[in-house]
Amino acid sequence: MFKNKRFSLLLSGTVLCALSVALASVASAAPEPATFMRDVQPAFRTDEIPVIRKDSPLFNYSTEGAIEQIKMTGIYNERSFRFYSAKNELISKASVTLRYTPSPALIPQQSQLNVYLNGQLQKSLPITKDQLGNQVSATVDLNAKQFDSSNRLTLEFVGQYTQICGSPANPALWLTVDSSSYLSLNTQKLRLANDLSILPAPFVNTISPSATTLPMVFASTPDNRFKEAAAVLASWAGVRSEWRGIEFPVYYNEQPAEQNYVAFVTNDSRPDFLKFLPRVEAPTISIVNAPNSLYAKVLVIAGRNADDLLTAARYLATADAGIAGGMVTIENFKGEPDRKAYDAPSWVNTDQKIPFEKLSKYRGQLTSTGLHPAPIKLDVRLPPDLFMVNRSNVNLDLRYRYTRPMGGEPAQMRFLLNDQLVESYDLSPTKTSNSFMSQFSFINGLANLWNNTSIPSRLLSAENQLTFDFQYGLAVDGGTQANCKSVTLIPNQVEIDPNSTIDFSGFYHFARLPDLKLFTVSGYPFTKYADLSQTLVLMKKDAPANVMTTMLNTMGRFGAQTGAPVTKVTFDSAIQNDNAQHRDILVFAENS
Repeated sequence: MFKNKRFSLLLSGTVLCALSVALASVASAAPEPATFMRDVQPAFRTDEIPVIRKDSPLFNYSTEGAIEQIKMTGIYNERSFRFYSAKNELISKASVTLRYTPSPALIPQQSQLNVYLNGQLQKSLPITKDQLGNQVSATVDLNAKQFDSSNRLTLEFVGQYTQICGSPANPALWLTVDSSSYLSLNTQKLRLANDLSILPAPFVNTISPSATTLPMVFASTPDNRFKEAAAVLASWAGVRSEWRGIEFPVYYNEQPAEQNYVAFVTNDSRPDFLKFLPRVEAPTISIVNAPNSLYAKVLVIAGRNADDLLTAARYLATADAGIAGGMVTIENFKGEPDRKAYDAPSWVNTDQKIPFEKLSKYRGQLTSTGLHPAPIKLDVRLPPDLFMVNRSNVNLDLRYRYTRPMGGEPAQMRFLLNDQLVESYDLSPTKTSNSFMSQFSFINGLANLWNNTSIPSRLLSAENQLTFDFQYGLAVDGGTQANCKSVTLIPNQVEIDPNSTIDFSGFYHFARLPDLKLFTVSGYPFTKYADLSQTLVLMKKDAPANVMTTMLNTMGRFGAQTGAPVTKVTFDSAIQNDNAQHRDILVFAENS
């Protein structure tokens, strides 16, 4: 089946898929706190919330990825570890236990290991004579007042092996940190204010690399409109969680234990444990305290009926940055027009040149500093059905700046695509900038379209990474005792010009379906229209919770892949009355 044909796909609810604005005029009708919140939760004391201690291997937080041992030298004398604290979590106490071995050649007391938290010195551990060549264990308490949502623990090795004319490159200058080192954190959950302005916190993690688990609660088996509202909400959460992953356990008239969750409530359909919520006269979004919990929150999507729920979910998915307060009432919301094909915000536009400033996601991403600067990396997500006839090329116009190599040492800039070398260029010691034009091919063409076992394209795929790795040679000479030379190592700085461009124009859209790989990677063909305006989802009226979870996980995955919520998806229990005409069909059901 080809891309110009409509496509259908059946997903089983027993096998969990790993696919883990027009602004309305909004009336902030914050109700009286005594009326709305009185029965939600007793006034629990904060100091009754239990403290949880967790000991984790320090290397789990390494910015270098999976490592077995750290060796610090005179040149590479720092290592960093990053850990996080959620918005509704307080780190009340922390310490790091280090197990390290200093070189036998070090001069005692003049050599030391310094521990920093977010740039502030926590303790300096002097290296004594009896520690040389032996493993040392030391525990350093960290100042709880210096914690933030994102924290950086840094180890600095200061080594001295001679009193006269030392060289930082001397092989006798080292200290190793063992993988048995660990970080201890005492954490305590906090009760946040009921304020919609903090969304997506505390419901979706957007700080740490951890995946999110966000339960969704219904009074009973949801009808089609309830399902559409839940799908929109799940895709919104997927957009905000991005690459981290998100999962949506479903509960029918049951409250998740000690966890933030989303509840879908109408005047006539609400879980028993949320009966205290007041009736509403319009679509509303609110945050309330979870009953019988010291800290958990409930994101309440409420309305007079299921149509109001869909309106509220669509509004949240398209205007969440503009709401505040404990509750918002939605009036005159018209929604957004249908999206066009292949216009997903996270997909690169293949009709024109794309400047690198549009590919970068945060300030400073196109810059790197250090003796050996860390590679500069950019993610490029393409529509998954691109292919080339004959050997069309991708055009790259790259411009970059760099500090000149010192002392005539060799230096290179290497350009890699998906970890495969494309080009390498020498860095001239007489210049501080350069540019080049490059073409690289998408190897597969028509010859492979009909081959089930065809080898994937050598370079390009739906998800790609551009890497610019600047390599500087480094030779350090400390001189001799008779002719000593002081050595100052100056960090290099490299930059990719944000006006550099990459051009994918000339591609065609074509795919042979069904293809579960395309579906798994980017939800194709349904995400061709990122709002799913051309998709009909079929589910039984009485779909069990596990099938609902599979559907919501899929919608969350769609949002994460496209960067857009599925605000126009349609649900039904069967094909009838031309509801499937000109639509792709996605089916969720249990194995028979």
